[in-house]
Amino acid sequence: MTELYVMTRYLRPDLLEDCGCARFDDWAATFGMIKTQNKKTATGELKLKTCFAGFKNRPELIKMYKDFADLVTIEKIAAPDKNGNAPTIVVPKVKTGKPQIIEVEATPEQREIVKDFARRGRAIQLGNVRPDEDNLLKITGEARLVGLGNQAVASVYEKNGWELPIGFLKDDKSGKIDECIRQTAQRYHDRYDDKAVQIIFSDIAVNSNDGKFSAYEYIRDELIANGIKEDEIIFAPKSDAKNRAEIFRDINDAKYRVVIASTGTLGTGANIQKNLYALHHLDIPWRPSDFARAPVKAA
Repeated sequence: MTELYVMTRYLRPDLLEDCGCARFDDWAATFGMIKTQNKKTATGELKLKTCFAGFKNRPELIKMYKDFADLVTIEKIAAPDKNGNAPTIVVPKVKTGKPQIIEVEATPEQREIVKDFARRGRAIQLGNVRPDEDNLLKITGEARLVGLGNQAVASVYEKNGWELPIGFLKDDKSGKIDECIRQTAQRYHDRYDDKAVQIIFSDIAVNSNDGKFSAYEYIRDELIANGIKEDEIIFAPKSDAKNRAEIFRDINDAKYRVVIASTGTLGTGANIQKNLYALHHLDIPWRPSDFARAPVKAA
């Protein structure tokens, strides 16, 4: 929420001076709703925290912002012009009108390692662990990874040099990543004659060259095992790839039916929607800016 203040101070500091909000504290008191409430910590405990909870005096704030900003919304882009001509950009409608959230039950192995994350988090907050040994950022990264399924859980154990518990089901196929594979394969077979193209986004466990778990390679191998042709699956090319434009043409022509990518690689500037049928997001983007860049989540 502070970005609005920063941009105003950068481009039109005189507007802040005129309204007596040159200092951030004054701006926050004038336009920000500040509340103190219980929030969950990284360990799942409740702790009182003071933070922004919304805006107030919105008409005045919007008027100030419009003095130097040109607001272009998706509604304006997709609407007919003043003469009634069709819009230059056609935004496809999402089936059911909103993203479809596919819920997957956590495995016993996932539940156990999450309990361990809470234990490690409490030890860090109490100062019992040196930052170079363990820290909350490390736990957060590992927590995002284990959400994929037991294969990812096993990779966390291996990465930390821990021994897998007795009875650990590494080949369990009930995790989130396997459900995504099933959903993708089903749509592939059901809409094959329609040249349906699907994109799977994953920002974690990207290609691994050191033998560790790779979501990309696991998805590709399992899709092939589910009857999808290997030459119809592709990893999205990087932004500096020389053949990027050529690959995009092939995707639009439905030569490739499944594209596996990260938000940073394919989240913006990729016009491959000609035969696009479904988007699957395995995880939430790490950075706030990626929420605006990533296409609508379909699964």
